[in-house]
Amino acid sequence: MLDLILFIVILAMIILAFGTLSVAILEPRSPLDRHILKSVIKRPYFQMYGELHLDEFESGKRISLDGGSKLR
Repeated sequence: MLDLILFIVILAMIILAFGTLSVAILEPRSPLDRHILKSVIKRPYFQMYGELHLDEFESGKRISLDGGSKLR
């Protein structure tokens, strides 16, 4: 039982670390709100199962270097 708990704790740490970095890279200078906190957990969890969220990248928006989003 202890092995399972340790595995879940390590997995949660990896998911939170990857989620924090990916949201920081994809959405720079975004205010801290419920959407950001939800995507820190949601994106890496579903990417673990193969969902790459390509519809977000193909939606016609791109992230500029100054933090604002611009239309293509």
